[in-house]
Amino acid sequence: MQFHRFVPALILVGCASAPNQSAPDPAVNTSEFESVFEQDTLARQEQRAFFERRFAQAEAYWQASELERALEACEHALLLAPADEGALRLRQQIRHDLGYRDGTVSLIANEAAARYEVRIEEEKLTIRRLLHQAETAKASGDWKGARRSYERALFILRSSSFRANSEFAALRGGADDALREIARQEAQDSWR
Repeated sequence: MQFHRFVPALILVGCASAPNQSAPDPAVNTSEFESVFEQDTLARQEQRAFFERRFAQAEAYWQASELERALEACEHALLLAPADEGALRLRQQIRHDLGYRDGTVSLIANEAAARYEVRIEEEKLTIRRLLHQAETAKASGDWKGARRSYERALFILRSSSFRANSEFAALRGGADDALREIARQEAQDSWR
């Protein structure tokens, strides 16, 4: 006769805990119950072995920095042993390594992007201010002052970490052209 592996355990627990019930009939074959308990024990051992294999896989993936696979293996291990402290700690560590920090990663990324945009705008403003100073100096015939302002603007444009920005490239081209024009004007003034 086949029993579900947990049903006999509940029946026996019920018999032992009920004080008004009589002892089990000695005529009942207890070998079936022992067999079920052995099956239950084997099933738990097998489940623990599956857990240990999945947990070991998760640790190996984590150590190899294959974090997505490590998280998947750890989640499977936790399905087999949901309260295992080692697996819970490993899942937390993997999630941390992946950047799952309850939204703080996106907040940090947004702040970094905002700081990046601010730095670009600050550099553009500085460059435009220098270019304006150069144009003002050029309009008044102060070639030396115009050259100095253009050269400072070009220095920032060439050394900036944002030099690949298309707007910076356009500003650099304009400043280069203006500097060449000043060199021509200075050469003409020196001939006079």
